[in-house]
Amino acid sequence: MIVLVHINYSQDHSEKILPLGILSVGSALKKGGYEVKLMNINEKQIDETIKKITEINPDYTGISVMTGIQTQHSAEFSKKLKKISDVKILWGGIHPSLLPEQTIKENYVDYVIEGEGEVTILEFTEKFLGDKNFNDILGLAYKKDGKIFVNFSRPLIENLDKWRLDFSLLDLEQFVFPLGNYKRVIAYKSSRGCPFGCAFCYNYVFNKSRWRAWSENVVLSDINYLKNKYKIDGIKFYDDNFFVDRKRALSLLKTIGLPAHVEIRIDFIDDELVEELKKLEIFDMLIGLESGSDRMLQLIDKRFNVNRLIEGVKIIAKHDLHATYSFIVGLPTESEGDFNATISLMYRVYKIHPRAGFTLGAYLPYPGSKLYDFSLSHGFKIPEKTEDWGHIDRFRKDFNSPWVNVKKVWVIRECFKILSWDLKFLKKWFEFRIGHNFYSFPLDVYLVEFLAGLTLEERGVSGRILRRIYNFLRFRNIDKKMTVEINFNRGKLLSGIIYPEFFPISKDDSVLNIGCGDGVQAVVYGGSFKKMVGIDINQDRLETAKRLTATRGINNFETIYANVEDIPLKDEFDKVIAIDIIEHVINPEKVLGEIRRLLKDNGRLLITFPVLHDKWESFFRFLGRKILKRRSKTARKEGWDPDAHQYDFKLKDWFGKMKKKGFHLLEYRATTMFPPLHYLGIPRFWFSNKIVHAIDNYFCKLPIFKNCGQSAVCIFEKDIQ
Repeated sequence: MIVLVHINYSQDHSEKILPLGILSVGSALKKGGYEVKLMNINEKQIDETIKKITEINPDYTGISVMTGIQTQHSAEFSKKLKKISDVKILWGGIHPSLLPEQTIKENYVDYVIEGEGEVTILEFTEKFLGDKNFNDILGLAYKKDGKIFVNFSRPLIENLDKWRLDFSLLDLEQFVFPLGNYKRVIAYKSSRGCPFGCAFCYNYVFNKSRWRAWSENVVLSDINYLKNKYKIDGIKFYDDNFFVDRKRALSLLKTIGLPAHVEIRIDFIDDELVEELKKLEIFDMLIGLESGSDRMLQLIDKRFNVNRLIEGVKIIAKHDLHATYSFIVGLPTESEGDFNATISLMYRVYKIHPRAGFTLGAYLPYPGSKLYDFSLSHGFKIPEKTEDWGHIDRFRKDFNSPWVNVKKVWVIRECFKILSWDLKFLKKWFEFRIGHNFYSFPLDVYLVEFLAGLTLEERGVSGRILRRIYNFLRFRNIDKKMTVEINFNRGKLLSGIIYPEFFPISKDDSVLNIGCGDGVQAVVYGGSFKKMVGIDINQDRLETAKRLTATRGINNFETIYANVEDIPLKDEFDKVIAIDIIEHVINPEKVLGEIRRLLKDNGRLLITFPVLHDKWESFFRFLGRKILKRRSKTARKEGWDPDAHQYDFKLKDWFGKMKKKGFHLLEYRATTMFPPLHYLGIPRFWFSNKIVHAIDNYFCKLPIFKNCGQSAVCIFEKDIQ
């Protein structure tokens, strides 16, 4: 038995991230016929894990180690295990690969794997369980007879398809987590390395500035497995640069059919790509902008300048795509002006792109990176012990950098992080702090961080209460944002309330919503259906529908981007909803034919037809602009366009068309008489006023007014032929 361990830091809440390092090596061991057990823990579980390992008594224990706090915790783990057991300990991962000589000198480390571990671990295990002759194993450092040996490095794996992940080694349900509007997201890596030579990056030595990828077939096979078995609804790609091969990246995203998080360079960004990413439901992009100083960008070899990155940010903001921008301060020779330029750029980016997130860290000199020797010549001191690298962590406030005040960096980072929260009262205060370069006396930051920790982990009664308060405030704010995205604000939701009352749907009904738009029908019905499929030709409105239903907890609503005259479905539905759609299409008979094809026998259709829409609209515009002398900018910009109605049929004409298509009328009523009152110049919230809506709804219910509304809402039943 071989045990492989990955130690997370509890304050990072990273236990939910799939430990791809030990999973890759563990998969290779299992493929080689060895029994292997993976343990994904945090530093608080070190003692109990050591107890389990001593009970297992494995042949050896391997630990995956990243430079930073994980180095410290891995050293602590190894020391404690050595004290009570004679089990051999092997270190692998980025840190020991960058510093194999220093790592193997530690008395709590017996072996080190440098670089990729799949091939080396198999050769090592064979020799370890055999004659223990390690001298010809590439990528291995070891001790023998009190001496240290560091073998030649192993070449990079050329065909990654030979080394696939074996997901059976872990309970993947533990690594499914909510992210943004998605409830079941999982981490995945489709490639290794990056061909760009950023001077601060570990890829320069670890991956030799090369990019290699698993084939599309392998990636699709893995993700389809995750979709089918674990019902994931989103994926977080951990590729260092997902878009090295743009054609491959877009092909993968189109084929997997899942919303995704990706990493990309800002100089890859253009209008065409971002439009495509919007359609593909990319919900976040991690982008390294790094610095607001052209001098620093040149020092770290980013190959773009501040003007180019601002251009990219504006494109992303224009298409309203979320992005998280990463910055580095505390670079060697960075002046106060360079530092301030970076913080100013972060705030400028925030103003351009309010939906952005930010991460800011102090520069960490990775051994072997292009900037490492330069850092040594400018004051960086190499830690004497491996565990001391735990104090050199770019996201910790106790990192003793020779070039920057790391505590100040931490405060600034937290201020920007809080800006991304949907809590307006906090945003205002921290915008003031950032805008006035005021980072002294950060008691508020510490308090917010403490409360956020309680809330995130739901520690104790207070934590659970805070979590519920936060969710209430967050979703209330999201509801406001979503409602703004819906035409006529809450008025559309309020007017939509008539439909569940007039056209009931049960939890056993499958529903097709043709022309679903912003998802209003799914919301007003509250998800009380077996499933609802929304069809629309407007991709932006489908995006709104997904976000709106997600914030309302409606997870049985799905959308399809398609022409309503040619619906790509074969399933039959119990009920169909077609609100404000038939008068806008080129060929209404074709749409009605599609509805009949997809509706079960005796299935029911809720549909609206225009009646006095244009007359009411013209009257209210005249009343507002001529009599009340009020002119609404909103009405000019977003007003109803009578020309959008393709036909001037009377209601009896529509009924005749329905009869010819095999539907018979059950009942109908007026929908609403009042168009949005902002045509009168009245503020929009008036239309959302429940009193106004209640009065309107009362008159529309009266049979005498059934032909006097803007439109008629009708219930038809499909005839059996």
